[in-house]
Amino acid sequence: MGSKQRSGVENRRYKRYSQPGEAQIFHLGSTNAYSGRVLDLSEGGCRVKLSYASFLKTGMVVEVSMHFPCAAFRAVATVTHVSEDRSAIGIGFANIGRRARSDLLDLLAELEAAETARATLGKG
Repeated sequence: MGSKQRSGVENRRYKRYSQPGEAQIFHLGSTNAYSGRVLDLSEGGCRVKLSYASFLKTGMVVEVSMHFPCAAFRAVATVTHVSEDRSAIGIGFANIGRRARSDLLDLLAELEAAETARATLGKG
């Protein structure tokens, strides 16, 4: 069993939210850029399905630009995971500006409220 999962329970620092969005990933120090879809988002980072296999590796520093229907922001991040087929990556936000963090937290609060409303409606 991996260190992230024990007995089927994830040990994550931040809750993940499914939020469709577009992402552009720029490898700092090179001209390589990748585009993809945001699969999920949290206060600490996101998971991105890339349009094509990448040469990114765990530990690389990147800049990510994300666009959602109601928000957009940029952050410097570290690649934390690369899928076996190299078509998806996990990134952890390393340096996110004050305004971008505020926009991210506002978006996550909206997602939490929507999730709570769906759960409440489902009970009634």
